[in-house]
Amino acid sequence: MSDLNFGAEVLWVSRANLPTNWGTKAHNHESFYHLAYVVSGSAVWTVDGEEYPASAGTCINVPPNVSHCMSTGDETCEIYEIKYTISRPVLSREVRNQDKVFQGDALLKELIAAIYDYGSSRTVQARRASNSFLVSLIYQITKCTDKQAEPDKNGNFMNTKAFSPSTRMAVKYIDQNYMNDISLEMMSAATGYSRNYICTVFRKDCGFTVSTYLNYVRIFRAAEMIAYGDYTLQQICTAVGFNDLSYFTKTFRKIVGVPPGQYRQAFPDDIFTAGDVDHQQEGYTLPVWAGRLFRPETEE
Repeated sequence: MSDLNFGAEVLWVSRANLPTNWGTKAHNHESFYHLAYVVSGSAVWTVDGEEYPASAGTCINVPPNVSHCMSTGDETCEIYEIKYTISRPVLSREVRNQDKVFQGDALLKELIAAIYDYGSSRTVQARRASNSFLVSLIYQITKCTDKQAEPDKNGNFMNTKAFSPSTRMAVKYIDQNYMNDISLEMMSAATGYSRNYICTVFRKDCGFTVSTYLNYVRIFRAAEMIAYGDYTLQQICTAVGFNDLSYFTKTFRKIVGVPPGQYRQAFPDDIFTAGDVDHQQEGYTLPVWAGRLFRPETEE
């Protein structure tokens, strides 16, 4: 695969002011996607036989071999258009079952504008940038169409789809507030469940306690800050929600296997310079298991 192609490639971009009472005949594209974004004005898009009124912010993303056409009425319409291909199956899956017409958000608009800006140039650097932005756009489409997993059914560290509502809410609360003082009373107030119910159901669903999960989230974030940040251990301790450096050190060693000071030695001061990162880690990894559910191995 060419280094210009990130799994999706921009073929053509355009920004046009469409006149009133103007339109296209129904057609389809055999091998590429056709995306249009309404900047201002209004139009009517017909996609796969269904009509969709489109105004500012509306995005139309038509896959290959799907019939579509558009028409303007008494109002002009300014649109971005992008025609692109997808070569990676994982990206195809992201858009295959998404709504073809939906309302975009601010980030989607900025990504489309960036693809247009870079896609208008034929330099190697511009083409590489436009394809990179296109991949981001594809994932943003899944967010705007709400076809991806619901946020409250997946935590940052666990797939919580099979868990009870109280556990999903508790996991989400911890993921979003681990850096603050957290008590079961606060969690109860935020979720609407009693503290005893939360504790009982959480342990049944996850196999470990609320406090165990909270500590693992905090230590994971601390390990990230040690590896990639430029902070003292005291600053990291406070930033991830611990009030006592000694307890932070003890908890870090229990989860990671080495104390935070020793863990830091695996990441030299010049970690941000170019070079092979593998030799810097010397066997230490962040406290998470790739490809598996986040499962603490020990109980407190």
